[in-house]
Amino acid sequence: IACANMANLLLSRAATRRREIAVRVVLGATRGRVIRQLFVEGALLAVGGAVVAVLVAAVTMRLLVALLPPALAAIAPPTIDGRVLAFTLMIALATSLVFGVWPAMGLSRVDLGSAMKLAGAGGGGSRRRGGAHGVLVIAEVSLALMLLIGAGLMIESMRNLLRENSGVRPE
Repeated sequence: IACANMANLLLSRAATRRREIAVRVVLGATRGRVIRQLFVEGALLAVGGAVVAVLVAAVTMRLLVALLPPALAAIAPPTIDGRVLAFTLMIALATSLVFGVWPAMGLSRVDLGSAMKLAGAGGGGSRRRGGAHGVLVIAEVSLALMLLIGAGLMIESMRNLLRENSGVRPE
C-alpha cells in the first residue's frame, strides 16, 4: 500500500514537473542527464524512507515487547526479520526508481514545444493523468480493503480463541 501511494505521489509530482524537464531538455540537457537526475532523486527518496521505516520498526518492536507479558516475551521475542526487511527495502527502492524515472523516459516521445505550451497555459499539466494513476489507486484501495478484512478476521479469531476453554488451569 505504501509503495502504491509513493508511486501515485511520484507520478503526480512528475506531472507538475513536466515543464521543468522540457525546459532542461530544450536548454541542452541530454535525456540521459535528466534520467540520472530523476534516478538520484528517487534513490534518495527510497533511502530516506527506508531509514525512517527501520527506525519506526525498531521503536515499534520495543513498544511491543513492553506490552507483552514477560513470559511470552521471553519465549518468543518479536524481532525484525532481515529477509523480510531486505525484500521490503528492495520493493521500495524499485518503486521509487521506476516511478521517479518514468517521466523522463516518456519525455522522449513527447513534442517538447507542445509540452511547454500546455504546461505554461495549464500550470504544469497536473490535470491530465495517465492510466497508471487509476491502476495504482485501484491497487491501493484493494490492498487496503484486503488488509482491513484480514485484520478484522484475525481479531475475531483471537476473540474466539480467548473465549474457548483450553482445559488448562492458568493458576
